[in-house]
Amino acid sequence: MLDFMEAALPWIAIGLSMIIAGMSSKSRKAKASSETTDVKKDGKENYIAVGMCVGMSIGMLLGQLLYNNLALGMCIGMSIGLAAGSSIKKKKETPTV
Repeated sequence: MLDFMEAALPWIAIGLSMIIAGMSSKSRKAKASSETTDVKKDGKENYIAVGMCVGMSIGMLLGQLLYNNLALGMCIGMSIGLAAGSSIKKKKETPTV
C-alpha cells in the first residue's frame, strides 16, 4: 500500500492542482468579461500564492515525518494549499483619503 501511495499520489496531486488552477482561471475570465467597469484587476483577489507556500511548508514537514519522502509531502501540501487558498477570497480594500 505504501508503494502505491508513493507512486500514484504525486500524479494525483498534480492532476488535482491542474484542475483547480483551470477552474480558477476560468471563473476569473468569466468575471472579467461580465464586469463593465474600467478598473484593471491585478489578480489579487484570493490567497493562492500564500496557500501554496504554507501548504508546501506543512506538506514537507508531514511528508518527512509520515512517509520519509519530501517530494511526496510537497506535492500533497501544495495541492491542498492551492485548493484552500483559491477558496478564500480577500476583502475589498476601500481607498482612504
